[in-house]
Amino acid sequence: MFRSLAVFALCAMPFMAWTQQFRGAVYGGPVFSHVVGDHMVGYNKPGFHLGILVAYPFGKKTDVSFSLSMVQKGSRRTYDEWGNPQGGANSWHVMRANYVEMPVMVHFKAWQRVELLGGLSLGRLISEYRAYFRLAGPTNDKILGKYELALHLGASYAWKNNWHLFIRHSNSAFSVVPNDFSTFLTPWRRGRGLLHYVALIGLEKRF
Repeated sequence: MFRSLAVFALCAMPFMAWTQQFRGAVYGGPVFSHVVGDHMVGYNKPGFHLGILVAYPFGKKTDVSFSLSMVQKGSRRTYDEWGNPQGGANSWHVMRANYVEMPVMVHFKAWQRVELLGGLSLGRLISEYRAYFRLAGPTNDKILGKYELALHLGASYAWKNNWHLFIRHSNSAFSVVPNDFSTFLTPWRRGRGLLHYVALIGLEKRF
C-alpha cells in the first residue's frame, strides 16, 4: 500500500507542479535526532533529509503541501573525555533508521517573509542498523516496526526569491516498536516505548 502511494506520488508530482494552481519545490539539509526511550538524551545522531513537494494555495496566506522525502533518524551514545559512555547502561552505541516519508503540511504566511508550518507524515522504514559497542558489527535482531506516524511543526524564512530556509521538528505520534501502543503523551511511569525525535534544518527551492 505504501509503495503504491509513493510511486503514484512520485509520478503525479511533476504534472501537478507544472499546472498554474500548484507550485513545486525541492529541499534538503541536515538533521539531528535522538530516540526517546533508549535512556540517552540529546540530539546527537546527525543525518540528512531530501525531498520534493507540491503545494496548493487555499488563500493568500495558506498553502497545503504534499511531499515525498527520505530522512535519516536514530540515536548515538556520547562519551566523556576519558571515553566513558554516557546514558543508560543497556543502550546501544548507535542506531540508524532510514525512512521514506510522505508529509502533508499546512503553510501559513504569518509575516511578509515568514511562514509557520505544521502537519503529519506517514513513514516507511527502509533500513535499520544498531551496534551496541564502538567498532562492533550490527546486531541481527530488528526492533522497529515498518511504519511511523509523525507530527511536524516548524517555520521558514524567505531570504531570496523562491529560496526558503526552514527549521522543523518532528516526533513519533506512537511508539515505533511493534505491538506497543504507547504515544508521545503517555506518562513516563507507564512507559513510552521508543519514539523518534528529529530536528531538521533545510534549504528549499521553489518553482
